[in-house]
This record gives sequence, C-alpha cells and structure tokens, in this order.
Amino acid sequence: MPCKKFQPVIQSLQSEMSITKIDISSSPKTAEDWNVRSIPTILIIKKGVERGRLTGIQTEAAIKDLYNKI
Repeated sequence: MPCKKFQPVIQSLQSEMSITKIDISSSPKTAEDWNVRSIPTILIIKKGVERGRLTGIQTEAAIKDLYNKI
C-alpha cells in the first residue's frame, strides 16, 4: 500500500529522470542484490553503482535534492 500512495510523486518525476519500478514480490533476487529491506525504497544508481538511497514515502523535493547531489 505505501507504494501506491507514493505513485503520484514518481509519476511527476518521470519526465526529469529515468525511473525503474520493481515489484520486490516478483523480483526478490533484485531486492536482495540491492539490499532493499523496506518499501518503498529509492535508489539512485549511476553506472551500476548505488550513489544514494531513501526509504519510506518521500516528497518530490527530497528525491530531487538527493538526485541533484549526485
């Protein structure tokens, strides 16, 4: 349920950055590989390396702030 509440924020950011959504129920190996323990989790990944992480429902501003620091 938290991810559904978070959907409007993700949709608004899709025009500004590349976003890939992963259902950890369908892709548990991916969640394990990236050490995702809470949902929602936002990972900023550049060239295959994690550069930033946010957990829980975040504001659009918080995500943009982290993204722009990378």
